[in-house]
Amino acid sequence: MTKLRVGLLVNPVAGLGGPAALKGSDGHWREALAAGYAPTAPERARKFVELVGDAVEWVTVPGAMGGDHIRSARLVLGDAKLVMGDTTRDDTVRAATALRDAKVDLLCFLGGDGTATDVSKAVGTGTPCLGVPAGVKITSPVYTHDVAEAAWLVAQLRPGFETILRDTTDLDEEAYRAGDVDITLTGNLKVPLSPAIQDGKVATSHETPMGPLVEQVLREWDTDALTFVGAGSVCQAVKAQFWGKPTLLGVDGITGSRIVQADLDAHRIEALVAEQQTKGGAVRIVLSTIGGQGMLLGRGTQMFTPAILRKVGWENIRVVAPPEKLLGLKGLHIDTGDAELDASAPKHIRVTTGWNETRLMRLLAGARAPPDANGEHGKTAAAPTP
Repeated sequence: MTKLRVGLLVNPVAGLGGPAALKGSDGHWREALAAGYAPTAPERARKFVELVGDAVEWVTVPGAMGGDHIRSARLVLGDAKLVMGDTTRDDTVRAATALRDAKVDLLCFLGGDGTATDVSKAVGTGTPCLGVPAGVKITSPVYTHDVAEAAWLVAQLRPGFETILRDTTDLDEEAYRAGDVDITLTGNLKVPLSPAIQDGKVATSHETPMGPLVEQVLREWDTDALTFVGAGSVCQAVKAQFWGKPTLLGVDGITGSRIVQADLDAHRIEALVAEQQTKGGAVRIVLSTIGGQGMLLGRGTQMFTPAILRKVGWENIRVVAPPEKLLGLKGLHIDTGDAELDASAPKHIRVTTGWNETRLMRLLAGARAPPDANGEHGKTAAAPTP
């Protein structure tokens, strides 16, 4: 049986801006390094390669953008000095072009929306590609939901697999840091036709009045607890009920009736959790989901690191979303970057959708059974048609 020829390309600093609450990594990843945050993309790359194993023939570029994360692979751009901290977007384009020219069957890249945009610029729609999530935002519908799902999909594919054309999109990070969401179309990529590929972010019109939904959240609020409320318009509506200035696209900490800390990074959240738990106090996390994608953890929520989530516990995570945000979703996806933590999540979580209204949603993670050809989890997956 002919093995799939797979190109591997890694943006080594992708995702660095997430835990640092920088709303992205473009142009700001050095700030995250200086603040003591470590890159997560290399570990995700190693995990992806490990899970795929020898089911494919690997082709990659040397150094931090590929070769450092795989034991045995054919190298292209052998004279390139691709070192962590020195690579640029031009290097991504150059590396993607070289992998395209190596005639790979599939080009797998680890990064976020910026990386997808650069790959699109290099290869266009001629070479099938697959995004493996390692960035902060990831609005482009060319990525799988998590690393394990990407590995499952690649291992299933055979040369001549069916593809579909998808858009690459990107947020204006400077506008995003200022609280504005400006998503632009940046290109197109051809990706495998599979339910493992996430949908794009959909701006949801709130047909459901937010007032009753927010009142239900407040009705169940523990005023003695330290509560961290996440990003987005739904969470913003909750935070607006408290004294202080809420952050639309960041995590704020609330105690009693006040926002006591705004736009928190992972280090500060971890310190506040430790302080609260040392006093014997309760800690809660309130999140919403991304419309269209169904991502609960793993897209712009990297401030809640696996260590923090373990300390807080799944039982102390509350989810709030109007019914229209859940339309068409088979469940809510989690991608914390820690497979053991994802596997420990409950199978279902209750979502507050309105006054005296809740909906039970499945929690989906790659550590569990992958989706079958119909997008269902927990069944034997059918191999794609050659």
